[in-house]
Amino acid sequence: GPTKLQVARRELAAALEALPPDACFGVLLFHDALVPIAQAPVRATRENVARALAAVDAYAPSGSTDLYAALEAFFRGSEPGDPEAAARVEFVTLVL
Repeated sequence: GPTKLQVARRELAAALEALPPDACFGVLLFHDALVPIAQAPVRATRENVARALAAVDAYAPSGSTDLYAALEAFFRGSEPGDPEAAARVEFVTLVL
């Protein structure tokens, strides 16, 4: 059967392709290191969705899974030293 990553990629594709073009999204891959697809959220255009899915397809995870670092990156974004950064997160959905 399919691997966990293949299932996650299929579900991610379905979710991103269902977004309206004016919606924003970000994809952050993680294992023992964080791998952001883009440095900031992007509009859900066909091109941006295709670019994100291509990056996921090319991704080869290795090592352990550092969930804490991924969540910290999500909630603190470009302000890792700011303890109030989480209060400014504008995303309404997080999918792991």
